[in-house]
Amino acid sequence: MKISPSRVEGFIKNIPNNVAIILLYGKDEGLIQERCAQIKASYLNNQFNDDNVINIYHNQFKENLDIISNNAFSDSLFGSVRKIIVLKQAKDSYTKFLQAYAKTHAKDTLIIAISDDLTPSSSLRKFAEKSDISYAIPSYIDTLETLRKFIYSRLYLNNYKITPDAITYLTVNLGLDRAITNNELNKLLLYKGDDKQITIADVQKVIADNSSIFIDKIHFSLFNLKIEEAYINLIRILEEETPVFVVRALANHSYRLSYALAYKNTFTNIDELIKKISPPILFLYIPKFKEQMNIWNINKIQKFANYLIKKEIEVKLNSNLAGTLLKQMFITFEKLFYDDFSN
Repeated sequence: MKISPSRVEGFIKNIPNNVAIILLYGKDEGLIQERCAQIKASYLNNQFNDDNVINIYHNQFKENLDIISNNAFSDSLFGSVRKIIVLKQAKDSYTKFLQAYAKTHAKDTLIIAISDDLTPSSSLRKFAEKSDISYAIPSYIDTLETLRKFIYSRLYLNNYKITPDAITYLTVNLGLDRAITNNELNKLLLYKGDDKQITIADVQKVIADNSSIFIDKIHFSLFNLKIEEAYINLIRILEEETPVFVVRALANHSYRLSYALAYKNTFTNIDELIKKISPPILFLYIPKFKEQMNIWNINKIQKFANYLIKKEIEVKLNSNLAGTLLKQMFITFEKLFYDDFSN
């Protein structure tokens, strides 16, 4: 069944007992993660542990096609308790497995399938919308109107007032991702403290500039193989920065990921490893960075770093075509990735 935007909040607060699968899809990854966290809290009554929340990535699924059912029907170490399985990179290839699972689904187990923006013809979306025990919740990037309403609601709940020019600035500079919007608003409220009047000077001082937001969005979409989202943010950042700036930023992130992959086997706690990375990974991007550590290996990331060195030279030698060359790299990135950047 499809849940309309007006029903999402109520649905998450009172998840029906017959639900076996919830599909979260759309372009706003931050909103998807926010809703995923809310569903976990609601379904598990805020009682999380490593045993009752299981994350399954696409590479794990490809290596073991029974991994979903095996985890769903496995017994808990704590007896009969509710369990959630999160499919981190669900695709249409999952549909037949979820259809089979739905026929004999495990009691007290909820599957949350997280996916990119799915077209109406997607088999995964069709299944979630039509099955009696599955639900589909779309998560789309805020429009100026919905973003303005969201900002006003956040400020109102905390008893803040904002000037018209300040709210306009926020709606122009935020909205690409709900997690980023929340993070920037939290910084703003922390900065203001007991002063309840927000002005344009306040937001210009606190809110990150567009280029830093866009480059982070590129890091945590391109390296997660979310090519369409990365390309959209590339177009926007090229309005303010040069292609060379973008290539160097990608290279810097590849070095961070290379460091994490090189040392991950020496740490029993990945979070401790991530804390040592410089420049640091913002906390709201840590889940996506962990996904990157599952998608990439040390050999592939080093090949990409070498590829970027050549790309920077190419961009510098062809300044008139630099933007086009970079856009072409993004468009063909998935093929480059699976070809080990041999082109």
